[in-house]
Amino acid sequence: MLRAAPTLGPTITNFVARFFGRPVAPVLMGFDPLLQFVHEDDLASACKLAVDEDFPGVFNITGEGVLPYSTVLAMMGKLPLPIPHFVARSLMRALWATQVFDAPPAFLDFLRFLCVADGDKARRLMGYLPRHDIRATIQDFLGVRGDEIDRMAARREPTIVSSDRS
Repeated sequence: MLRAAPTLGPTITNFVARFFGRPVAPVLMGFDPLLQFVHEDDLASACKLAVDEDFPGVFNITGEGVLPYSTVLAMMGKLPLPIPHFVARSLMRALWATQVFDAPPAFLDFLRFLCVADGDKARRLMGYLPRHDIRATIQDFLGVRGDEIDRMAARREPTIVSSDRS
């Protein structure tokens, strides 16, 4: 069984791609969780490994590295929309019920809490090696080169208050 990190890439159409395809991104005030992605090509490679050989067990399929949500938004050139946590849940319920937003209210937990998986078992036992780190995955998703993404990030300073990670 393979458990993939949120998947991005140039051709994938999923909830994560639609979420990061918007110009504005909600930010829960006081929270800046670490995000982790896997490139669509790396996930396809992991699936091929799993089909070609029998690997019993559960494997996390991840890309290399993690970044704070604020950094991901800056790299993608997204406008952060700070929302107080106590308002966000009710707002998300209303947007979900009216089908204005395609994310269930539980998605707020992704924007609030750390959720990073350890992909070491897949690397050790399956021989899975991702070709894309988180930065390259974001670049490929956006269809930009490294120098372009650096310029995009430099134009936007993160406006998120970091949470205390102690």
